Amino acid sequence: ENLDSKRRANINIIEKNETFNRGIKYILNEKTDGVIGAFVNLIDIPVGYEEAIQTLSGGLFQDIIVKNTDIGKKCIQILKDKKLGRASFLPVADVKVYKILNEYPKKEGVIGFARNIVECDERIKKIVDFVYGNSIVVKNIEIGTQLLKEGFNDRIVTLEGDIITARGRM
Repeated sequence: ENLDSKRRANINIIEKNETFNRGIKYILNEKTDGVIGAFVNLIDIPVGYEEAIQTLSGGLFQDIIVKNTDIGKKCIQILKDKKLGRASFLPVADVKVYKILNEYPKKEGVIGFARNIVECDERIKKIVDFVYGNSIVVKNIEIGTQLLKEGFNDRIVTLEGDIITARGRM
């Protein structure tokens, strides 16, 4: 019951854009043509993966997804004109997604690519690929560090949200 009330409260906060700074709130509430929404509001994270996905998302959770670069530039100008601060934009048509792997290490404790765990509308799939790339989710840090030693060269995150980068930063 406590979890249900917490989930309802979180949904309410997201729908009202309450957690965003002034600039992000303004752009989202203006319903500007070509603005799709805040990244965090457009993805679904299955239960049990919240910590891992939040860690990988970092500051990108609050980025605003727009159709293209021109819409992003228009929104930036609005924020400047109204002195509402800054926001970051992810233009679907223009973000560059680098080599996406089809296979991840098939080992016990390796859950899969983060991009395949997150659920989203097909129109923003390119943004999900951009944000998570070839990052994988693993059960624990021991499995993650072992994968790194074996040569996996992208971000690794545990279910608890511990992150290991390709260069060994933890």
